[in-house]
Order: sequence, then structure tokens, then C-alpha cells
Amino acid sequence: MIIVAGHLIIRTGERERFLSASLEPMKVARRTQGCREFVVAADPLIADRVNVFEEWESEELLHAFRESGPEDSMIDLVVNANVREHRV
Repeated sequence: MIIVAGHLIIRTGERERFLSASLEPMKVARRTQGCREFVVAADPLIADRVNVFEEWESEELLHAFRESGPEDSMIDLVVNANVREHRV
């Protein structure tokens, strides 16, 4: 099993836009073979931060999903990222 966990810092004032744009990718991920959990959520204490948590059955299935990649418009909103993969 692979756990992906961490946080993203989003450009000031753009967090809601980022979260809205994340809804469809979350739905797609949760329907994807091998995805057990996938959430991108607002941090309740830090205004520009979103927390990321994913659980996948295997590294292969995770990376197959990742190849579809986020839209450039979403990447442009990320100022900093601290997200790691963990094998369990």
C-alpha cells in the first residue's frame, strides 16, 4: 500500500479556486482502480494551505493515475509543496 500525505501552499487568495478545481480530480481518483482514499482539503488553521491525503493499493496504480496529471492552471496556483509517498 502507498500513502501520499502532505500539504500545499496556495497563492494568497486562490485557495477556494484551487479547492473547487480539485473536486473533479478527487471524484475521478476515487473511481480509479487501486484508489482507497483521495482528499484535498482546506487546512483549518492556515489560510493558504491545503492538506493532501491519498491511499493506493500499489505504486503502479498510483503512478498510472498520476500520468494523467493536474491541469497547468492548478499547478500555477501552488507556491510550495511538501507531499511525500510512503510505502506501508
